[in-house]
Amino acid sequence: MSAFQATLQRDEDRTVVFLEGYLNQRGGETLRLQVQEVLQSRPPALALDFSGTKLVNSIGISFLLEIIEAARRGNTSLEFVHVPADIGDLFGLLGISAKVKLSD
Repeated sequence: MSAFQATLQRDEDRTVVFLEGYLNQRGGETLRLQVQEVLQSRPPALALDFSGTKLVNSIGISFLLEIIEAARRGNTSLEFVHVPADIGDLFGLLGISAKVKLSD
């Protein structure tokens, strides 16, 4: 799988971060930096688009939990969109789906 990338699309209602590649330690660090920058501007809503992500490991999960907490602290609505079914199942088992809205 190619190197992880996180690209932004901003509009007046929300910011979408498109994830592409394997969400592991390197990918998580990239994502965390990108999301920290976004959250500094206090957007009303943030979506992480998982359509380009097929694998998330335990370290990637820990980065997602940090992002969930940072969005909560900043009063930014957070949603995970285009979540593949197997990743959605993992999020359900780990309780992430109780913390953030998921959509496929």
